[in-house]
Amino acid sequence: MPLLRKILKADPREVIVKWTGSGTDTLTMAQLTSTGQSVQGTLNPIANIISVSVSTAGACTITRNSEVAFQTNDNFEFQTDGMITAVVDENAGSAIAVSLAALGTLIIRVKKMQGYSGI
Repeated sequence: MPLLRKILKADPREVIVKWTGSGTDTLTMAQLTSTGQSVQGTLNPIANIISVSVSTAGACTITRNSEVAFQTNDNFEFQTDGMITAVVDENAGSAIAVSLAALGTLIIRVKKMQGYSGI
């Protein structure tokens, strides 16, 4: 089964994306826009990954700008919340490339920081 992407939520500040299956996919910064939103020309778009949930029996890799942001070989969950101020902002201006080696589900939550209209 190929890796299929579904946008679960897209508002001016946050996007939740779900992938199911196996394979690879790339989510560009422009694909993070919500209805009526655009990438602004004056600021480079920046979006931080603030949560990751993986359910798979194989490897899952998330890269940005060819650098690994997350890698796991099993079920995995990472989430920031109001108590934790850390966010994964390394290469936050780069597309998000995902890979699931075996059938599984990956859900990420991304917070748009700059470069998008309406934030």
